Amino acid sequence: MNHDIFNQDGPPVRLHRFALYLPSEDRDGVPLRGFGPISAATEELLCGLLGGVTSYPATGSHQRDGGGVQRERVMVLESFCAEATWREAAPVLGALVKLLARELEQECVACSLDGRMTMTAPDLGSPRRIPDREICTTAMLKAAVDSSVVS
Repeated sequence: MNHDIFNQDGPPVRLHRFALYLPSEDRDGVPLRGFGPISAATEELLCGLLGGVTSYPATGSHQRDGGGVQRERVMVLESFCAEATWREAAPVLGALVKLLARELEQECVACSLDGRMTMTAPDLGSPRRIPDREICTTAMLKAAVDSSVVS
């Protein structure tokens, strides 16, 4: 994966680009409780699954259904990985994004793969909230891994 794009020393390696847009505030701009530990644990998981992650704050804007513009602060978590790595990690990431939407009490969480955006709704099949987010963040992420292995 160490291709020198400037010297053109062979064919470029095709990598997937995965981005997770993690909301840090609710609809009214109030910071989400437990966001820091959840964001840090998600970063760690992405690094482990995909081989690396870059995170940075951003501001997102979108049109509301009833009109007007909704602006929100997000943390963008971005990773690049090879096809085989993506195939192995995708089920885990799908379960993770649903859990994140639920735990952060979001209608959906945005992700993109190679520039194609998707909105993922929360997993409502299990208990609505984990009681103590700071203590249970690791358990939440483990549940994402476990549920993807079972599925």
